[in-house]
Amino acid sequence: MTALEADRYPYSRGGLFRRLIFPLVILTLITVFFSLYNARQVEKEHHRNRLKSIGSSNAQLFQRISLPRTGRLAKDLSTTTGVTILFSHSRSGLTSSIPLNESQQKLAFETLETPGQALEDDGYQAVAFTISDSPQEAIIALESIPRWSLFETSNLTPTLLSSLVFALGAAFIISRSAVNPLEKLVKAIRNTPGDEALTLPSSLLEQRDEIGILTRELVSSRQRLIDEQQKRERAERLAMLGQLTTSLAHEIKNPAASIIMHGQALEQQHDNPIGSLIQEEGEQIVSLVDQWLFVAKPEGTQHSSNDLVAILEQLLKKLQPLFDFHAVSVITNFPDELFFQCDAHRIELVFRNLLSNSIHAMPEGGRITVTLTENPTDLTFSVHDQGSGFSDEALSHFGEAFYSEREGGMGLGLTLVKEVVMAHGGDVEARNSDQGGALVTGRIPKHATPTTSLS
Repeated sequence: MTALEADRYPYSRGGLFRRLIFPLVILTLITVFFSLYNARQVEKEHHRNRLKSIGSSNAQLFQRISLPRTGRLAKDLSTTTGVTILFSHSRSGLTSSIPLNESQQKLAFETLETPGQALEDDGYQAVAFTISDSPQEAIIALESIPRWSLFETSNLTPTLLSSLVFALGAAFIISRSAVNPLEKLVKAIRNTPGDEALTLPSSLLEQRDEIGILTRELVSSRQRLIDEQQKRERAERLAMLGQLTTSLAHEIKNPAASIIMHGQALEQQHDNPIGSLIQEEGEQIVSLVDQWLFVAKPEGTQHSSNDLVAILEQLLKKLQPLFDFHAVSVITNFPDELFFQCDAHRIELVFRNLLSNSIHAMPEGGRITVTLTENPTDLTFSVHDQGSGFSDEALSHFGEAFYSEREGGMGLGLTLVKEVVMAHGGDVEARNSDQGGALVTGRIPKHATPTTSLS
């Protein structure tokens, strides 16, 4: 979605909160009233079972003991049990300690039809249990159905209000707990430029719910987008460099060749050491153009059998005036010879760039140690200087095109080093030596299949 499209759908603060809170209020109110209703039913069932228990226990007592079924006895039992006890001795005869109204009498006679089953009518409940072989001789337990105070008219309004307040509070807490993280996420995304990684609170990133998953996925997606954008920008720079290099390579190399030729003539005819320095600076120009061509228009390496020791000794001889000018000494640890399959010109560029970087790393002069080691199937090399070493950021960008911490540097030298070594089937790495200074080490197979230099 473009910025223009995003403006068509402006962010409405609180929209999700409003969509959540009203259904939650209704749901909470319904839950409260169903809970109250269920509690009422449980209470009624409790009183019904209690009434059955009282009637049953008294009936068993009369079955074991013959007692006069008088109004006084009914009164005593009523006082003891807390319910009204009646005696039935015929279809129309009831003995009670209190006057019975018409509804109570009707309910009492109805219970005689279904002994042991509690019946309700007009605010009363009763249960009958027979105490002899005759179904008309029974003991009846009767009581008024307890009224639940919450549903009384005087208490209903406070109950509704308190339930509504509870529902609003619960809905507010639930809604905010869901909306707050999303608001933080939206704010972070809106305040972060599209080319920067998302920086989100750890509370969001560490959540184990769906919001946490969404947050981590957004961070990961943004990082992938940035990586792709950087790759595209790098490809665009390479394309631009390719066009520039193609246009200028011929114009630069011809004057450079003339400079090198005149430097050679100056050295040979007039025995002037300045000629050697002129040659080296001319070759440095050619080397720079070769780096541009290598990075901009990669081509397959051309392998042939070459002596790496001879290549390096010839290169060190060329660079000797430069070493002298910068007060740099070079210590070599070489075998007598070291033949392997390689592209001699590009291998020379590798070591030329490593030595050049070491010279720049020691503006006050110092020592460079170059080591070659031959193994049965490969060779290893190292270049160690006495400079300040690599920064942590430089190590993380080692071999990355156009990255350079040196003022005026193009950031192509170490890119060429890495890509040429990889094109020969080897690998190279950089670190800071325990003795101080930068240390670049690499490994190259003796026999490698030619490959494209830059992927």
